Parts: sequence; structure tokens; C-alpha cells
Amino acid sequence: MGRRTETLTAPSQTGPEMHEKEPKRWISLGLLIGGFPPSNESLSPPSAASSQPIPPVDRAPLTAEEREHEETMRAAGYEPKTRFPGARSMPWPSECSTCGAPRKPSLQDVERGIRCQHVWGRRSGSSRG
Repeated sequence: MGRRTETLTAPSQTGPEMHEKEPKRWISLGLLIGGFPPSNESLSPPSAASSQPIPPVDRAPLTAEEREHEETMRAAGYEPKTRFPGARSMPWPSECSTCGAPRKPSLQDVERGIRCQHVWGRRSGSSRG
């Protein structure tokens, strides 16, 4: 039987031995998926493309139902600041037409008769004392 000989070679510089000498640096998962770095770290400066303004998004025209909901809000004394949120129970950012106070009534509340307290003021029969 023949004798088997093995030759030893120097370890490659790309093998695991090279990586063990480098200090490990932890990278936040948030940074890996595009989050912002902590304030004491900085990444490369933003590119020229990211400093250009973002063009406005073309929105679809209001549906007949959305127009009806806006009319309901206006009849109740609210001026909607955004489009209908999509559900009657969701808050709808608006402004009181009388006092100008920012409000977030739901369409459901408006349909039930709930109004801005600044418009109606305090009840005269609710005095304490």
C-alpha cells in the first residue's frame, strides 16, 4: 500500500482566519432597511437626486359618496381638511367653521348631532356652586 502525502498551504487571506482579526461591528436592523442613523453617526451625504422636490401625487377625483360626506360635515359646521378617511367611525381632521378650532370628529358623530363645543358654549343650566 502506498503512502499518502499531504501538502500544507498557507491560509488564504479571504478565509475565516482573516475575518477573526477584524473587530466585529454591529449594524442596526433599522439602518439595514433604510432607517436613519443615530445623531452621533453619519452616513454618506444625500445624493443630488434626493434633494430635488417630490412631485405632487395626482389624486383621484372625489366620488359622489365622498362629496356627500363633505356636504354633511359642512352642514354641521366643519370644514374638512383632508379627504374622507374611509370609514364613518374614523376621526376626520376638520376645522370648526364658526370658531376656527381644529377638530377631529368622525362622520358618525356628526350624523348623531355632536358639534364643536366652542360653537355652542357651556350650557346655562350647568352652573356649579
